[in-house]
Amino acid sequence: NNSDSKKIMEEILKEDFEKIGINLWIFNRTPKEFYQDHVYTGDYDLGIWSMYIFSTDELNNVFSSKKIPSMETEENRNCENFYWYANENVDSLLGNIEDLKSKEIIIEKTREIQDSIANDTVVLPLYSRLFVFAYNNNINNISLDAIKDRVFYNIESWTLPSDIELKEDEKSEIIIGYESDHIDVFNGFIPYSINDLIFRGLWKINNDCSYEPELIESFGGPENELIEFDGTDIAIQLKENIYWDDGTPVTSEDIKYTFEYFTEFMEEKEYFSRLDEDYRKIEEIIIIDEKNFRIKFDEIPKDWQNLFSMIFKKDLFKLRDIDYFPTAQIIGNGPYKIIEYDSNGKMVMELNEYYYGDLPEIERLIIRFDPDNNNLIAMLRDGEIDGMSIPMDPELMKTLEDNNFNLFIKPGNLMEHLALSLKPRDE
Repeated sequence: NNSDSKKIMEEILKEDFEKIGINLWIFNRTPKEFYQDHVYTGDYDLGIWSMYIFSTDELNNVFSSKKIPSMETEENRNCENFYWYANENVDSLLGNIEDLKSKEIIIEKTREIQDSIANDTVVLPLYSRLFVFAYNNNINNISLDAIKDRVFYNIESWTLPSDIELKEDEKSEIIIGYESDHIDVFNGFIPYSINDLIFRGLWKINNDCSYEPELIESFGGPENELIEFDGTDIAIQLKENIYWDDGTPVTSEDIKYTFEYFTEFMEEKEYFSRLDEDYRKIEEIIIIDEKNFRIKFDEIPKDWQNLFSMIFKKDLFKLRDIDYFPTAQIIGNGPYKIIEYDSNGKMVMELNEYYYGDLPEIERLIIRFDPDNNNLIAMLRDGEIDGMSIPMDPELMKTLEDNNFNLFIKPGNLMEHLALSLKPRDE
């Protein structure tokens, strides 16, 4: 895809294969073209791919015979069975798993599905990519979540040595490197990313994928039998003393605005496609008072708590597309608020004094972003950055360790594998 380094590697690979009697042809196509012309149609034999290790809910999208890409329609979304895999027993198990109530039975049935897939040799696992985060030894209590590179997973617990001397009016700060050409605060509502420092939602997603009330005092729903639950309505009461970073309270109107804004202005955004399907099942948000409202569903999604993982202040965007909204003008309700955003590579956040929870010890967080990871690594070596995710490069890792950097190393959930096309071939 127009990568100079990959083109150099192409020539090296061709030469090396020729030495052992193999002629290699390489055609350069964009990922989109390759998907449409080959993956989508099952027109390949072998591929070395990577995929995230998925939850039970996503197994159906990847291995159901009804989820072959060419079968995708408006009603049948998320068709990701790129392998063209078909197994009647697996289809039956996948079809019934959503109706199971017992977590133990779900685990048992999921294992049956995985055993069938393994026996059918649909994919051949190669290795899980390692997640490596390098940081200077001034930062303590780091415990990162390697899932999807969640660098900011527990940043509220990060601390600096107590003997660090600060000048008068100087704030304790750290600088994090971030490989990107910009910072997308609205990046698909992914938990524990940068957006999670700015926004809080109705529920918090724990590291084990369970849900915990975040801004909610109480609710009446399928998992809460102590509070009245009627049909497809879920009654929710917000906590008292929760505020936006401008000091105004978070109210039921903000929840209704978030829903209306999302459905009216964000339906066409590709990175919201998965959530969009569940948001469509909401008929309306009924305001009872400032802290109480009801979510009226046409049909309650299985993971309804995944909705509203972050909320917006009423009338925040005033009909403006968030893609063009000035980042520094964002009003949030998380532990940090945005003070400065320089599109040339710097975002500055400071503590939100109105945050309802325990404030982090680190008072200022600076994110330096650059699409060239080599530039960020040079800044890390020069002490201009305190921490960043780095490639799994043994030589680089040794160099950093020799220079008193700590390394957090953990297997991620991105699995490299050999993919097989199981599409039936015409004789």
